Order: sequence, then C-alpha cells, then structure tokens
Amino acid sequence: NREQGWAVILDGMGGLENGRIASLIGLKVIKEGLTGLNNFDERKISDMEKIVDDANVNLVETAGGATVVIAKIVESGHEQRVFVFHIGDTRAYILHEGNLKRLTNDSAESEDDVAMLDRLDVVNGPDEMTREERVMFGFRNRTKSLGVKQKYPLEYSAHKIVSGDKILLTSDGVHDNLTTAEIEEVLKGGGDIAKDLIKKAKVRSQDEDHWRRKPDDISAIVMEVE
Repeated sequence: NREQGWAVILDGMGGLENGRIASLIGLKVIKEGLTGLNNFDERKISDMEKIVDDANVNLVETAGGATVVIAKIVESGHEQRVFVFHIGDTRAYILHEGNLKRLTNDSAESEDDVAMLDRLDVVNGPDEMTREERVMFGFRNRTKSLGVKQKYPLEYSAHKIVSGDKILLTSDGVHDNLTTAEIEEVLKGGGDIAKDLIKKAKVRSQDEDHWRRKPDDISAIVMEVE
C-alpha cells in the first residue's frame, strides 16, 4: 500500500499450490486490516497483533501455514522510523550508508541461533561451515509460521531511518539462495532493484551445481526512504 506506506510479504508453505493459496488468503486478511489502521504509532501495536491473529485464524481454518513480514515507515516530526513485524523466516533488512543489516531474526529461539544465522548468510561454501552449521543449514526451512495449531507471537521492532536508506523485505527464496554480500551488491545498484534481486535469486535456484541452490517461491520488496 504505497499511499499508507505499508509493505507486506507472506510466504506460503506446504508446496507450490497450497503455499500460493495460503499466502493469498493471509495477504487478503492483512491488507483489509491495514486499510483501517491509520496514523500508526506504538500505541497501535496491539491492533497489528489483532490483524495478524485474524490472518492466523483464517489460515488455520483454510489453507495452512505462511510466514509473514510487514514494514511501515512512520514520520514523527523531523524523524523517520520503520516498524517491522514478522513471524518466521521472511526477513527485513536495511541498507544504510552502503552497509546491509538484517532487522529480523527468522524467529530464532536463542542468541546462539541468531549468531549462526549471521554466519550462514555469509559463508561461501560448506567447507567454511562447522558440523553444527551444516546441520542447521540443511534444516533452515523449519520455521515458525501463521496457520498452524501452535500460535506464535508477532515479533516487532522499530528502527531510525534517514533519507537514502533502503528497506528490503524478502522471502527465504531470496536470502537462502543468495549471500548477504550478493544481496547488498544488488541493493547498491540502480533500476528496478526488487526485480533484479528476484532475477538473481531465481537464476541461483535453478543452478544445479551451486551449493546454495534452493528452488522456492521468490519475493522481494524495496522501500526507498525519501
């Protein structure tokens, strides 16, 4: 929603067709909820939790699982912030002064798991991994989500942003196929950055000789801070 400054990615689970249906159902519910959520600030965090919970209930009753990430740019006086909400391994990043930083943690359970995610995002091959990291890399698709019997809390954070920053949202089809350095390189470019990122990830997902290859749904949204 460009007018209200919202960006949303849902990544459906359970195979291509089931995943597509789950993401469409969840997105419809969330978009309807966000339409009525005007003048957003910290006082409306509970409203966001209700919107995502409604999506969760709909998915439990219909299509199944989906991970979600939502971002909202908010202006307050002379300051701008981005609010980020997520469940699961859909991600948000910020490119600030040429440096890419992940703003979400894939709903990891511990500080050690978060640190390992940081490592897996930058390694250039299995020979650079420990045994534990190779195991986690192999099971990185096991994640929290909407649409399952166990209800997971919506995680959120707020970050100061300035003109020239870029906020990136991705499904795991992007950040599992590409390293952090590869994502950062594309974000620093011009043109249609989201389209270029999706194209690069798609090429990698089809490269049977590459160790990071993972066929998957691939989605990306770029928000440029003015």
